[in-house]
Amino acid sequence: MPIPNQTITILDPGLGLVEPSSTTPLLLGCCELGAVDTLQSFSTKSAAVTALGQGPLTEAVCRSLDIAGSPVMAMALTVNAAGAAGAVTPVRVGVSTGTITVAGASNDSYEVQIRIVETSDGITMGTGVFRYSLDDGRTFSEPINVPAGMTYTVPSTGLALTFVVGAGPIAFELGDVHSFDCTAPYYNAAGLATAVTALLADSTEWAFLILTGTPASAADGATMFGALQTHMAAFESQFRFTRAIMDAGDDNTTNIIASFGAVSDNRICVCYGSCDVASSKAFSGWGAPSRSIVDVVGSRAAASLISTDLARVASGALAGVLSISHDEFLNEVLDVHRITTTRSWLGRPGFYITNARLKSDPGSDFIYWQYGRVMDVACKTTYLVQQNFISMGLRTTATGTINELDAARLETRGRDALSAQLTAPSNAEGTRGHVSDFSYQIDRTNNIQISQTVNSDVAVRPLGYSKYITTQIGFSVTV
Repeated sequence: MPIPNQTITILDPGLGLVEPSSTTPLLLGCCELGAVDTLQSFSTKSAAVTALGQGPLTEAVCRSLDIAGSPVMAMALTVNAAGAAGAVTPVRVGVSTGTITVAGASNDSYEVQIRIVETSDGITMGTGVFRYSLDDGRTFSEPINVPAGMTYTVPSTGLALTFVVGAGPIAFELGDVHSFDCTAPYYNAAGLATAVTALLADSTEWAFLILTGTPASAADGATMFGALQTHMAAFESQFRFTRAIMDAGDDNTTNIIASFGAVSDNRICVCYGSCDVASSKAFSGWGAPSRSIVDVVGSRAAASLISTDLARVASGALAGVLSISHDEFLNEVLDVHRITTTRSWLGRPGFYITNARLKSDPGSDFIYWQYGRVMDVACKTTYLVQQNFISMGLRTTATGTINELDAARLETRGRDALSAQLTAPSNAEGTRGHVSDFSYQIDRTNNIQISQTVNSDVAVRPLGYSKYITTQIGFSVTV
């Protein structure tokens, strides 16, 4: 016979819907220093930077600490594609002949501008002064003298700039700008699988996971989605009820729709777009980088109660976001395809989440992130309280069914545990309950003497969410 165990089946759909921080997140991604496939917990940004160095993972960890507080769990993944610098493009104000070459693997996705602020004659080595920006000119370093050796190592980036004077007589002229972009290091499906194997062997608890970084294309994003889908099922098989947030890929909306049209999983939130956002670990030239909206969606999720809609306008604009690459309000194209985006609101400053979508099938109950989070907590609570029922001696009736007194006793335990998590706490509106109601019942008809199985049923009625408001307004002489 199999060893004692229990089975939980999540009914979906159960609501009949038709589709027309008090939490600890786990962040996965690439960074400069982190021990690969090693789970770490951080309570301060300085500790995260010391342990992880620079990179997309570090930036996301620090943002979550800023927005949601501590602790934040993180695991560095094996780098499959190292960060790299693109071609340097000079924009000259005159007849300068100097060029700049770049060496090194970039730690992150930098948008580099090197601005000449003092002319170099091209004859005397080490003359000339420049400033650099890593965030497309939004913030700059202090003025820096071109080194005598003509090579400057940019702190915290992994990059080295070499100034080549050219034929002269002017090498670098006041006002010249040399620009190039860098890709960030990224992992692949095999690296993610290795990390998940380590996570499955680790009993540390975390609420949900965030894949930091951006796939190179929509097709690559869909491939990563498929890999993540398999891993989410593996977590659930271990009674780890959780959700995930990932980026759809650096691509246009047409390709995103095509690539993600055939995939679905109610445990995964797929995000599209980037945003210019104040860095949570700013350093010289890196003050407002462009990041995947995964960073701001993930930090908002970490800061929110399980029942809070991440699109809740009353929660305020996304902290530190200066601009967004895709505004769903101006170009409504992805939300209907269950892709999470950001938007503006007429008359309100800042930017907001359009809808925190789960990439579920049409007809699924799990339309939004909060439905998944509430169900995860309900499942975990049920699983934990029912562990106490395993191998318990229960009185039976003459037909082998559970005695009413014992059935009622188990129900009381189950209801108390669920109430403590679902209906007793206050929600974002200040009223009691992350759900409207729930029920927990023990089956009285099953012959437990023969089956050795106690059957339970849990039903959860979630909160309703006001997605649309209809108003009639006009002049009246009777008011």
